[in-house]
Amino acid sequence: PEGQITLMAADGGVGKTTIWCDVIAALSNGTSCLLDPQGFTRKPEKVVFLTTEDSVRKKLRKKLRLMGANMQNIITPDFVGDKSGMLHKLKFGSSELEEALRYFKPIFCTFDPVQGFVPPNINMGSRNEMRDCMAPLISLGEEIGTTSLVICHTNKRKGAFGRDRI
Repeated sequence: PEGQITLMAADGGVGKTTIWCDVIAALSNGTSCLLDPQGFTRKPEKVVFLTTEDSVRKKLRKKLRLMGANMQNIITPDFVGDKSGMLHKLKFGSSELEEALRYFKPIFCTFDPVQGFVPPNINMGSRNEMRDCMAPLISLGEEIGTTSLVICHTNKRKGAFGRDRI
């Protein structure tokens, strides 16, 4: 939903990155993606993706180019190449993240994985703490028109089932 947060959770290796790259490629070049109805059209838009997991330089730029992305409309910092540590201040609810999104005003932003963007003092096992830490992203998204996609790996803990795995 526009200006809101969507959580995509699944086991590792099932295609989460491929799906969000497909969405970003389509939004960046103005074509339909796998989530759109047949014949849907849009104008090319500015998008952001933030990842602390995969190499932007070695993997994701190539994947996006092969999917037909307009790389001029894709904004992404290279967390792997960040020697100063400045990029690691981009956390949910931080002024740094808010400033970056306000500056670029992307239509869409992916955060992959959620663990890379949760402040260190937040207990990820607490639904209320997670809700509170992500609430500013909804307010900001509604204000500037940015939809957020947050990627989550399922929990491999023995005995965890259903929603407890997310």
